[in-house]
Amino acid sequence: MSAIIGAGPDPAGRGMTVLAAPSATTITELAVGFADVCGFTTLSRFVDLPHLELVVQSFEDVSAGALADRAEIVKPVGDGVLFAMPSPDDAVAAALRLLAAARECTLLPPLRVGLAFGSVLVRRHDCFGPVVNLASRLVAAAPPGAVVVSDAAHDEAREQWWSWRRLPRRELKGIGSVAAWEVTGAL
Repeated sequence: MSAIIGAGPDPAGRGMTVLAAPSATTITELAVGFADVCGFTTLSRFVDLPHLELVVQSFEDVSAGALADRAEIVKPVGDGVLFAMPSPDDAVAAALRLLAAARECTLLPPLRVGLAFGSVLVRRHDCFGPVVNLASRLVAAAPPGAVVVSDAAHDEAREQWWSWRRLPRRELKGIGSVAAWEVTGAL
């Protein structure tokens, strides 16, 4: 993993580990996750900025703690975080761990996570491609407190480790109709 993804300092100094690609561009198979804070836009309309800063800091702290030993944080994205790792099973475990940690934090609204798996372009501390786009759109399909995964992530995961619920196909902006699965727990 270190040849493709390595630990690097967080450019914003938040203490997170971020994706660090070699100097050359790499194309590799990765599980990519996107987690976001449910209702953040609405929350931001009703709380003062110091309170909002506490929510953002809590999300960053919870993300860094929950993902640190399982995932590489690609980057924080507003009220979300993009993370990656080679194994879909590790991605599911990391996502479930992140949701559990968020439930323990009284300052955070529920989180939700979208996961996808496939070929990803890794370049200059970032990930690009259809898999990343799919993960970012799947997060909107996830109910609060849930993990929703693409068909490919589901197919690559060890089904005997997780319990699943097949979701109805849905139209995702810029992607089209996709099938997805909700992780309902660990077996």
